[in-house]
Amino acid sequence: MHSIGTTFLLTTVVVIVVLGVTAAYPTDYDNIDPEKVLNNERLYKRYFNCLMRKGKCTPDAKFLRRKLPSTLATACSKCSQKLKNDILKVLGLFIQKKRSDYKKLAALYDPQGFYRKKFAAEVNKYGVKL
Repeated sequence: MHSIGTTFLLTTVVVIVVLGVTAAYPTDYDNIDPEKVLNNERLYKRYFNCLMRKGKCTPDAKFLRRKLPSTLATACSKCSQKLKNDILKVLGLFIQKKRSDYKKLAALYDPQGFYRKKFAAEVNKYGVKL
């Protein structure tokens, strides 16, 4: 069983990928449904492979890979409230549908478990249960 903190970390990755967040995390992407991207295997795999450094990156995916560390380090402080809500909405869905990808991203982006510990309490406040 994976910790809620790890789930938050990886869901943040997925939602940022899905919403194509820019440097200031504008609200331009607030109307995009992250579930649709998770269900679009072709699009999802392109982003996932880029994040894993195993494939060509689209400009958006490359940008995401570059911004991901600071986004995690600041707990998505530049994110809109809508984006934060989407992260929570997608928590369970990502783990349920993409468990093996989840494990790979955790190993790459949080090998010591720092972000898992950092986000566990925050995620628990929202009643997210896996």
